[in-house]
Amino acid sequence: MKKIILIVTSILALSLTVNAQEKPKDPAQKKARLEKQQNTVDQRAQRSVNNLNAEVSLSQEQQVKVKELAIVRIKKVDEAKMKYKDQADKQNLAKTEIEAARKEYRSGVKSILTADQIKVLSEKRKAQKHAKEAAKSEEIIEIAE
Repeated sequence: MKKIILIVTSILALSLTVNAQEKPKDPAQKKARLEKQQNTVDQRAQRSVNNLNAEVSLSQEQQVKVKELAIVRIKKVDEAKMKYKDQADKQNLAKTEIEAARKEYRSGVKSILTADQIKVLSEKRKAQKHAKEAAKSEEIIEIAE
């Protein structure tokens, strides 16, 4: 009888420990993701244009062209996600299609931008990359301590 009680107690303690380690879902992140999905293609494309405009100051003509490219990219990405949505074995194909759409978008944007704008954009992206790497290395140091 003592063995049974000990076993049941051990199992209960183990299950509580495992459940305590699970990361709770952040409602704010879930809400933001849901809002992002509910945005129309046009709104998402406009957000891309606004982000790029904040970095390199696009002309009206450039904004229109970038928005057209963004709409095409968003439609291709959404199509790829829906095509392979419930097929776990084909997720690599979805990633490949999405990456191809993104590369096409980037090359199209580069053809629209002036040389000065491309230079400013690449410098900002490099700075962002370095900042991200620095943050990662700080995080690793904190974990190690």
